[in-house]
Amino acid sequence: MIQSTIHGRERIVPAARAVFSTVLGLDGQSVIVFGGDSEPPLSREFALYVLDINKFRWRIPGISGKIPASRSFHRTLVVGNYMVVTFGLGYVREDDNDILLLDISNNDEFAWTTSFVPPPLTSQSPTPQSPTQSSSQSNINTIGIAIGISIGVIGGIALTVGGFFLYKQYKNRKERSTAIPTPGNERINIKYS
Repeated sequence: MIQSTIHGRERIVPAARAVFSTVLGLDGQSVIVFGGDSEPPLSREFALYVLDINKFRWRIPGISGKIPASRSFHRTLVVGNYMVVTFGLGYVREDDNDILLLDISNNDEFAWTTSFVPPPLTSQSPTPQSPTQSSSQSNINTIGIAIGISIGVIGGIALTVGGFFLYKQYKNRKERSTAIPTPGNERINIKYS
């Protein structure tokens, strides 16, 4: 963590890092930064920062739960009240899960957790489909996938066969152009007047 002094006040600035992830906070006024790769490697305490996009101020939020190791080349997204962190590099799988859940519903203190509570259905949420709708859509999707796979397989075979014949034709032309003429095999073009 880098600290700088501005007019007698300390401000927190995250260490330079690469291959980190960001998500927009639930309030729409903050950006949550997690993980990344830096030199020296990031410690667990300094892997998570929040940027207030109105004031452009960084802060390290209060965190509860088992803090996971920082990771890089991972993906994050927001689902309901959770920031979901998936896979990545730089952590020990025996110590941390491949998928992490950070409850970001409380702006003052985030919580690393292992339990997911899905958001309740609201009038804006899509309503569940009846079984007949979902089964007919499933059949349509299955037929579409089967047609797509068939076209892909046939196209792949056609490209392979066509490529093979083009290669053979190219190879035969190359052999004819580099062949040494043998006496007696020349064609004689005689013009009769």
